Amino acid sequence: MATLTGTEIKNSYQGLLKTDDNAVITASLKTITDGEGTLSALSVSTAQIKATDIIISSMSASAGQTVIVGANGLLQSQTVAPTTPIFTTGSGPNSIKPVLGNNSASGNTATIGGGRNNCVSGECSTIGGGWCNTSAGNSAAVGGGYCNNSAGNYSAVGGGHCNNSAGNYSAVGGGYLNNASAPLAVISGGMLNLSCSIGSTIGGGGQNNAIGEYSTISGGRGNRACGYASGIFAGEGNTTRAVDANSFIIGVGLTSTASNYTFVNNICNVGGGTSDERLKEDIKPLTIGLNELSQLEPISYNFKVDDSKAIKYGFLAQCVHKIIPELALFHPTETVDGDKVLQFEKDAIWSSIINAIKELKQRLETLENK
Repeated sequence: MATLTGTEIKNSYQGLLKTDDNAVITASLKTITDGEGTLSALSVSTAQIKATDIIISSMSASAGQTVIVGANGLLQSQTVAPTTPIFTTGSGPNSIKPVLGNNSASGNTATIGGGRNNCVSGECSTIGGGWCNTSAGNSAAVGGGYCNNSAGNYSAVGGGHCNNSAGNYSAVGGGYLNNASAPLAVISGGMLNLSCSIGSTIGGGGQNNAIGEYSTISGGRGNRACGYASGIFAGEGNTTRAVDANSFIIGVGLTSTASNYTFVNNICNVGGGTSDERLKEDIKPLTIGLNELSQLEPISYNFKVDDSKAIKYGFLAQCVHKIIPELALFHPTETVDGDKVLQFEKDAIWSSIINAIKELKQRLETLENK
């Protein structure tokens, strides 16, 4: 039977017995000096030991260390059996890595949770698992997957295959061969996407490029958002030009031609509306016709904020307001020199052309009948 000091026995049992039994055990310990005393000098009943009858003197007991076990009312000593460790220290200070897997944790306070052939060289960086992943940036992380790289400081790759978060504070959620190379760049997933300007974002899809600062591509395929704070909402083969800031595209194969505009192939069933009579109410005939339309002045123009100076065609809202005031309305938010921007209902103009044609037809028939 092993020999332990009274202090060692007391430290092992203190706080592990019921409160009302502490006094009994403490009194018994007083009979053991701080010199060498045998375990047989202290005996307690099973009732005095808490629910578990195994009491370890140290939670960090390692192989070969003596511990104390209480069983059947007697105190005995046992030796912790050798075990195979799961983790070991890496080459970097305060680093940790699995014993198996040929992983490398060379950064200060670097961590590898599992996997194989992973390498953490950045300070305070982490790889959760996977295979052949690299975390080189400081405070960077790779969750798992295969051949992913978090090279930027505070960057992250969630998983997937061959993804790269090279910009500081950049992130790639997953997917395949995605590259968030600029600061604050984000790619949620997809394949072969590139987010290469500060604050640019790609939601998914394939072969999309967010090139403009703070630009966004929600998905689709083969889209390029080059304008500052521009956006492409899915589709395929769309481009916002670098000179067209705050421009947006919804559709297929479109290219922006001006800043602060939204470009759409076709608007159909917006808000669920159709031409079905059963879905409409308060139906009234449109009375605008030849008299009003003949007073309007068609013009060509370009917008002051449009660097391309592309020529457009239409009417001035002030002219429409003067001739057909019921069609004019103010924009809810946009202003010019403190006054709200004036607009008009274009659909009413186009629909009124039919009335004008009918009037001309009636006049022509009247002349022919004379």
